[in-house]
Amino acid sequence: MPMNRVQFQPGLSLPAFLAQFGTEAQCQRALEQARWPEGFRCPECGFTQAYILDGSTHKVFQCQACRKQTSLIAGTLFQSTHIALTIWFLAIYLISQAKTGLSTLALKRHLGVSYPTARLIQHKLLQATSENDNTYTLRGDCQADAAYPFVISSKPNIGAKNKQKRQQNYRHLLARALEHGDLSEQAADSPQEVARFLGCSENWARNLIKVRLRNKKGRRNENVRALARDGKSVRDIARAMSIDVQTVSNVLKKEK
Repeated sequence: MPMNRVQFQPGLSLPAFLAQFGTEAQCQRALEQARWPEGFRCPECGFTQAYILDGSTHKVFQCQACRKQTSLIAGTLFQSTHIALTIWFLAIYLISQAKTGLSTLALKRHLGVSYPTARLIQHKLLQATSENDNTYTLRGDCQADAAYPFVISSKPNIGAKNKQKRQQNYRHLLARALEHGDLSEQAADSPQEVARFLGCSENWARNLIKVRLRNKKGRRNENVRALARDGKSVRDIARAMSIDVQTVSNVLKKEK
């Protein structure tokens, strides 16, 4: 049987990858080169000179002309995360090298991160890969190395069940991201930030934010009622919950 040139094409070995992207500085240089091939350019005014600010997880540039600060990961797949670029780059390498796919648990073990973090990384990378693949159209003779046939179910409401499960997964990912500090409270209220972080559409993000705020409001109201049952005054409850007195009064009125 003749050798398949596609299967035996040269690739990037793990030692070669680590030699090229084994440190945070190497990953930062690679990302910086990808973002600004001709050198840094301020997205606000276009000036090419900038200061490098310390004290942040990822490199931050401050334009010397307009003083606008721009993070190296802003507008990229890694935005709104505190995960080291070495972890991201290694995850990209591992997922791209796994022909049969890589489970979240295996990715967690390889990267040395928590399961929710590995799940977020995997989801964002696969979503980005899918969106990138959709921009290409195959032409000519196409050869598939393996194929997995599937059957579209004719069961009623199967789409609704899948949609509900997907919403639950997104809500879980968003909650985990907030819990572990991968996404700030302010960013979690922005449909654009949530969509970029989870790799979903802005419509999905808006629905997630609505559910999150509704649940957050429900928990707040329950805490207010619990404090009221303990004999706390309206002012004491407002002070303890860091909310205004009118809001506390409205919650207690609705209960009556």
